Amino acid sequence: MTNGSSSAAKCQVNFFSVARPERAEPDGPSEAVDPNERHVRTDHLLADLKGRTVSGAFVTIAAQGAQFILNLISIMALARLLTPRDFGATSGDTV
Repeated sequence: MTNGSSSAAKCQVNFFSVARPERAEPDGPSEAVDPNERHVRTDHLLADLKGRTVSGAFVTIAAQGAQFILNLISIMALARLLTPRDFGATSGDTV
C-alpha cells in the first residue's frame, strides 16, 4: 500500500541569494566601488587616451610592417629553394 504523499513532495529545495554590496557613485577613478569588479573597471583608461591611441597605432603599423618583411623573406627563400617543376611547370613550359 502506498501513502498519499509522494517522494517529490518530501523534497525540500533551499534557494538562497548572494547579497551584493550597495553601489555608490565613485568620486574619482581611484575610489573602488566593489572589490569584485575592480578587474572590469575602465576609468583608468581615460587618463591618457591620446597617448594610448598613438602608441597603439605605432605598434599596429610596426607589426604589420614586420609581418610584410617576414612574408617577403620567406617567399624569396622558397623561390630560391624550389624549382619551377615544384610549382607545377612541365618540361615544355618556359620560365
